[in-house]
Amino acid sequence: GKSVRIGGMDLLDLALEKNLGMEMKVDHHILLDVYNVVDKLGGIDLELDEEATVKNYDDGSTFKLEKGKNLIDGTKAVNLLKYFSGMEMEVPIENVTKQKLLLDAIISKIAGENDGELSANLNLIKDFIDTDLNMEERLKIFSTFSKIEAGKNKIYALDISSTTELPEEGIVYVPDVSKLAEILSDEGTEPQEVAAVEETVN
Repeated sequence: GKSVRIGGMDLLDLALEKNLGMEMKVDHHILLDVYNVVDKLGGIDLELDEEATVKNYDDGSTFKLEKGKNLIDGTKAVNLLKYFSGMEMEVPIENVTKQKLLLDAIISKIAGENDGELSANLNLIKDFIDTDLNMEERLKIFSTFSKIEAGKNKIYALDISSTTELPEEGIVYVPDVSKLAEILSDEGTEPQEVAAVEETVN
């Protein structure tokens, strides 16, 4: 997050490349203003397999999310992302996977029920997206992501090799990236071709 604020996507690309320990380059990017995107869409449905009490960083209070479906507004979405980011020592680091659940819910809401809703939603939130993809590519990528089968839409939390404390940042987790290549090459986690708008996206 800090790398984006300081140097935009170029510095984020470099940070990912150096810290993941892999020969990789980010080809394209989509940055979402989660607060405004979620509110513009009228909230999102977040499905949880257990209840969770989340800290509200705006006022120090908490709010509860129930097991099952929860209607989430922009404020709750941002606070959920923060709470499950690893910044809270009492929250198990593997719970960062709840961030992916939220992202999937946003993608599903943007995609809507059909191509018409997808196009309308992307136009609705266009001022709150920073991307190098053109509109046709956005249509294809959101349609593709929303159609990934649940069994193939896997979430992994990397183990932690160490922690360190940085000035103004607090506790920072250093992930164990030694198994990253293995995770990405496991059978069933290879990029899948999924039906999308008119064409397909790998």
